[in-house]
Amino acid sequence: MPLLSLPLALALQRNPFRPQPRLIQRPFDSACPPSRQKTSNLSCQRVAELANEIHAEIQRLCALGDKRANAKQFPDALQIYWAAWDLLPEPKTEWEAATWILAAVGDSNFLGGDYVAGRDNLSQAMHCPNAIGNPFLHLRLGQCQLELQAFDQAADELMRVYMGGGADIFEDQDPKYLRFLQSKAKGIETPKKPWQFWK
Repeated sequence: MPLLSLPLALALQRNPFRPQPRLIQRPFDSACPPSRQKTSNLSCQRVAELANEIHAEIQRLCALGDKRANAKQFPDALQIYWAAWDLLPEPKTEWEAATWILAAVGDSNFLGGDYVAGRDNLSQAMHCPNAIGNPFLHLRLGQCQLELQAFDQAADELMRVYMGGGADIFEDQDPKYLRFLQSKAKGIETPKKPWQFWK
């Protein structure tokens, strides 16, 4: 699991698989996204300087959004997360920050009971860096799909969760999600630890 860092990491304690805040540059040498790599070095330097300022403000907003989400003030949290999203340069989905902003948005959608928005926002997150294969994103997307009775899609997402994170990622979730997966596939184990949150 990646090392936790920055204020937003405090909120990740409820689920360590949730994508974590990192520098908004993509994981290659240039500070510019691929669509900007053909521009001059001066242009890229300016983007990098701007990115540092944007990154700091995105961190601040997301930390504030997490405080609202932890207090179950989901509409307020979402407004703050979207303000952070608006700060990302275009194309937004090319930045790593897009992954963890949309993860926070989708998490708040799900916990607030807006499963349609959760499905849509988490599906968009899958187009961002390092999203596909992240157990937390697939978990929340699968949960939204199940709540919307999209059973095939839910089974696909939750199986990705199980394959990527094992049964333990389900231990603080409603047992119905793992039971649903067990109804769709053989050999699905229960968490090694007893159910904590839902017992």
